[in-house]
Amino acid sequence: MGKWGVDQDQTFIVSSGNLTTNFEDNTRLANVPYVIQAFVYIDYTKGSEDYLEVAVEESLVDDDSPSTELYFYETIVDNEGYVEKYIFKFTESGRYRLPMQVGESEDRLKISVRGAGTPPFDGEVTLFFGIR
Repeated sequence: MGKWGVDQDQTFIVSSGNLTTNFEDNTRLANVPYVIQAFVYIDYTKGSEDYLEVAVEESLVDDDSPSTELYFYETIVDNEGYVEKYIFKFTESGRYRLPMQVGESEDRLKISVRGAGTPPFDGEVTLFFGIR
């Protein structure tokens, strides 16, 4: 699935019962230095949750001070001209592919998932990372 860093786990699994309503509970960082294109492949089995949400953030690191890592959400501009977080929403089971451009100064992707509705949730999702 494309080149990846040594010892870099390309798979992020959230098994039945582990999906929550908080992005912070199910987050994975993927190292993507010197990458121009990243892909997230999603294999989702819908459960009792209303739908699945996936958020993507990219890091910005000052090369002169690597400890200054900051994460930024993908965003969109709505019809009113307001900037909003772009959250991918999946309402049915299936396999999906999310392509994304990675900026020259971005070294990591943060992928987070959460369920919507009233927990507990029994849906499952596996995310595979690919890069080129």
